[in-house]
Amino acid sequence: MMKQDSLAVTVTTDFWQIGLAAFNSDPSQPGVAMQNIWDAMLPPGDLILAARITGALFGDHYFNGTQMDVNLLAQELQAALGKNPADCQAAAQAAFSQWSGLLVRGNFGDNGQIPRAGNLYGSPDVVVNGLVATSPSRLINMWDQAVWGPVEGKDYAYGRAASSNLGVPITKPQLKMFVTDAGLNNPPNQWRQLLTFPPASARSSPMVDAAGNTTLPPGDRSANKEPFLWDTDGSGHYCVIATAGTEFFTNDPSLVPPGNWSSAMWIQYNGAAGWHNVDVPRSASTSLKIYNQDGTPERFEIEAHCSALAAGTEVSLQSADAALTSPVRSGSVRIAATEQIVRADAELPAHYKGDLIVHVKTPDGGPLPGNASIEVRMYWLLQNNHRHYLQAVSMLGDATAVALARPVRVFVGAFTLVGRTCR
Repeated sequence: MMKQDSLAVTVTTDFWQIGLAAFNSDPSQPGVAMQNIWDAMLPPGDLILAARITGALFGDHYFNGTQMDVNLLAQELQAALGKNPADCQAAAQAAFSQWSGLLVRGNFGDNGQIPRAGNLYGSPDVVVNGLVATSPSRLINMWDQAVWGPVEGKDYAYGRAASSNLGVPITKPQLKMFVTDAGLNNPPNQWRQLLTFPPASARSSPMVDAAGNTTLPPGDRSANKEPFLWDTDGSGHYCVIATAGTEFFTNDPSLVPPGNWSSAMWIQYNGAAGWHNVDVPRSASTSLKIYNQDGTPERFEIEAHCSALAAGTEVSLQSADAALTSPVRSGSVRIAATEQIVRADAELPAHYKGDLIVHVKTPDGGPLPGNASIEVRMYWLLQNNHRHYLQAVSMLGDATAVALARPVRVFVGAFTLVGRTCR
């Protein structure tokens, strides 16, 4: 007798093949795929499954630059199948609440739920391995490792991803990688795309599993076949971004609309993107770029979450840029607890790009202890009359904020400084 889970996979595969045939016939007509899938289902049908399959197959059609468009999928389900609008909306929401395709973990707790939770700027799947090349099989075998070689020249860069597709393989997995100056809320127009090592010098690399296969069944883990060349003098700090794509989802960062809201949405709702903003401080003062991408002045809160610093360490956040209405200044805070937060407010002018100085003075004047970290976080502060306030409340699930007219904070970036043995 066939196990129930095997039967479910078989049925999903059959419906997927029906939808795939419609996609291959005309990738601009998801409604045809919906109708064909629905007609093949036994009554009463499964609207959520139809939505999930169609949403995964037509990823490029539904991705609006920052996330899969729930409303568009709901509207097309209603038009194609004539179902109740509320049922179509619920099915579309369910379809896009779990990432389908290639999953690049934002953190070790990332299981593909959308929106993603936690700090998404220390992805374990964005790998810079220093001056030593490694292999996809080794990267996959070390799946739970996030500590790699130092950045110091013509470095090898890699990305990892797991297939979270619906019971069927991904056949054309690809990876692209980008680098930008260390910072918070960096817009995509500040990113520089990396190329694979010469002589190929390609803009993308196929993803392969531990055996070298490019066909990835559900649950299969992969890494890029050709390493990317990151040519740096090693004197600064950097952000590294990886984006994975499939035959159904291009995942092109250049399509992300400009703005603070777009950047925040993209990283939280795109399960195939990973950021790695982690580095070892090379001196007492570290400079991080800070951005306000909007065409209006905006308020931000910046926090340094200090962990395992030696008692008596002094930490400060500051920027005295003349373009600022008022300086960003936390003052020098003496660390007295194992976990402690240093805060500074920032009002940034329209389209602002500037420097935040993170200064750390240890009691012995040396580097951070090996187990220590300072996670610098940037939050966008939205008052109840802000144009994005209700969207932020919905995204954060903070239903009481509206009733209390309370401001909300949207997480827009983080950069972590770690002790040398943590790298």
